Amino acid sequence: MDARAMSGGRGAVREDAILRTTLELLAECGYDQLTIDAVAARARCSKATIYRRWPGKAALVMTAVRRHAGQPATAAPDTGSLRSDLLAALEIMRSSLSGQDAALVLGLLIAMHRDQELAAEVRVQVLNAKREVFGAVIARAIARGEVPATCTWGARVYPISTNSWSCAGDAMMTISASSLPVAGE
Repeated sequence: MDARAMSGGRGAVREDAILRTTLELLAECGYDQLTIDAVAARARCSKATIYRRWPGKAALVMTAVRRHAGQPATAAPDTGSLRSDLLAALEIMRSSLSGQDAALVLGLLIAMHRDQELAAEVRVQVLNAKREVFGAVIARAIARGEVPATCTWGARVYPISTNSWSCAGDAMMTISASSLPVAGE
């Protein structure tokens, strides 16, 4: 990013227009059909302006997604049980997808199969945000005694299906949503 963009002047306005245009085109035509030429044309800037800030399409898309798509991961409320906390976290994530965000996510998922650089960057961005949310849930469950303290959630909480998580600590443990206690039971 150049000094003009960081200073909040014309460069920042131009950068914002480029990033918003990138998201619009990504939602309209998908990652594979998105071109720097199309972004430049719609954002009314030169390709050189884009390439001065981003080395390629993957970097441009990831910057746009990080800056403008959706909201940061929202912490799940403390409901008093691991099962309810996990369900609340998943519900918050599901409901945060709006029409354009859903199209963006779908476009990114499809593109990740073909572009390993993009796939790696998306995984880092998405997984880090989700680890924060689920990490807090697991930490609360440990504090309540619902999960063994050996479950060091840090980088080791992985969704392994739609309703279960694997937690690798000193011992391997799988948490299945169907086997978790329901609050008040």
